[in-house]
Amino acid sequence: DSPLRMLLCVPVFMAISQGWVYAHDQKSVTQTWTTLSFPLTLIWTALDRGSHTTAWGGRRGDSVLTTHFVDPLSFGSLTLLLSLLSFAGLTFYWQQLRAASRLITVLGIFCGFYLAIMSGSRTGWADMPVFFLIWTLFFGSKKWSLKKSLLLCISTTLLVAIAVYANPYILKKINLIFSEISNYHWSEMNKDGSVTLRISFYRMAVHYILANPIVGWGDLGWMARMNDPELLVYASEFARDFPRNGFHNEILTNTVRSGIWGLLSSLAFFLLPMQWAIRQIRSQTKDAPRHQALFILFFMLHLLIAGMTTEVTNLIFLGSFIGITMAVLLGESLYIAEEAPSSPLKTSGAKVVSRLD
Repeated sequence: DSPLRMLLCVPVFMAISQGWVYAHDQKSVTQTWTTLSFPLTLIWTALDRGSHTTAWGGRRGDSVLTTHFVDPLSFGSLTLLLSLLSFAGLTFYWQQLRAASRLITVLGIFCGFYLAIMSGSRTGWADMPVFFLIWTLFFGSKKWSLKKSLLLCISTTLLVAIAVYANPYILKKINLIFSEISNYHWSEMNKDGSVTLRISFYRMAVHYILANPIVGWGDLGWMARMNDPELLVYASEFARDFPRNGFHNEILTNTVRSGIWGLLSSLAFFLLPMQWAIRQIRSQTKDAPRHQALFILFFMLHLLIAGMTTEVTNLIFLGSFIGITMAVLLGESLYIAEEAPSSPLKTSGAKVVSRLD
């Protein structure tokens, strides 16, 4: 269902890339999202869910912050992503924002960090240093001084680190990463820890891929091989059965399902938008197309990094969110880059480009 949801977003991409949604010198959708919609969403979610934990901790009995319908891995990753995109929007459009809009965006950013930490999820956090590095290299160091850019990034990171340190649950999960990796048994049975399970999932996925690399196994066809002797050595019954929900890796899950075609489609999904973004960053001299390309790069890199430890497109609501976001970001990037689209609103569209520049 998720690919179908993304396919349904193609008309949105076509309309935006042709400038049909613009009129009267309005702001871009990306600016509205990153400086208003995303921050307000994070603020409202923090007010609504900030003191309500759920039973998503599962068999370990952990109580984590999320919504009733969204697993904590996706919730934490998405709230972190919206915070980072809002950070980019705040800095890119700072001169165009009123004081109230700046305040709302700043509050939204820190609400998002709070929600991501309280979710207990480690998913996507490895993207944060990557985000700040790219932001500094391609924006901060050019628009501000390198010293000011580094100071802002380091200050934000320190505030988040203090919040993480103050949360014993997430701190314990971070420490488990190192201990479970160092204690993993490659030729013996492993305990069902969070990190050890993921390592076993990845090994099982490779086993299934090599057994049927061309067409894959479909959703659950691999279960016919879940008791292969090679897997019984290191994976418990729980570990061997759990991947019916996914192998906790976007690319491996799709490759097991669809073979080499799943691998190629996953790589294309991540790499083609990033290739377009990198090309725009390198070739464009104006701010608007470069900023739009950076939004695409930030978005896709976060999905790629988060997708290393969980599935990012398998759930229907994730497919819808990713599809519509990619349609808007890529559509506006194409529209702004061309600067003279052949659309019924060519005149008003040119005003938008001029305003964005």
